[in-house]
Formats: sequence, C-alpha cells, structure tokens
Amino acid sequence: MYEFEALLFSDPAGLATGIYQPTSQRALQAIRDEFPSPEHINDNPNTAPSKRIEQHQKRYRKAKATLGPEAALAISLATIRRECHLFNQWLGQLEILAP
Repeated sequence: MYEFEALLFSDPAGLATGIYQPTSQRALQAIRDEFPSPEHINDNPNTAPSKRIEQHQKRYRKAKATLGPEAALAISLATIRRECHLFNQWLGQLEILAP
C-alpha cells in the first residue's frame, strides 16, 4: 500500500537523526504536516516518501538498506504503530497468527 519510507515520517526528528541529517528535521516535519498520517504520503511516484528523503540525504537511495533501518530504530516501532493505524492493524493481524 505504501513505501517503507512513509512509516519513517511517523517521527520526523527520529528520521532526521537516522539519516544523519539533523538539520533537516523542520523540513521533514513540514512534509509530514501536509498529510493526515504518514501512510498518506505516498501520493505520487515523483514525490514518493523515498524521493522526499533523498532531497535531504543525497546518498539515501544507495544506502537505504542501512539508513532506513537506522531511522526506524531511532523512531521506534511503538511510535510507528501509534502514527500509522493501518500498519498497526496489519501487524495486529500477524500477531494473532503467532502461536
């Protein structure tokens, strides 16, 4: 439904820290503020969440395998679940399946 990077907009401060661009926090927050939730950010292929992050961290595309998880750790799963209701519901359904 959306890119992994949309979830990272759950906490723009954590995202800025995780991509090693703390001065981008305000700009990332401004992006987040344009949408009802992080899950709504993927509204156009040209402005996809990963492309928005690349505007602030030029090496994100090549380093997304490390920078993305580092940002997610800085943000925390609890914050992502709180901010992304559909993602939280999906995880809840998976948790029910676990023994």
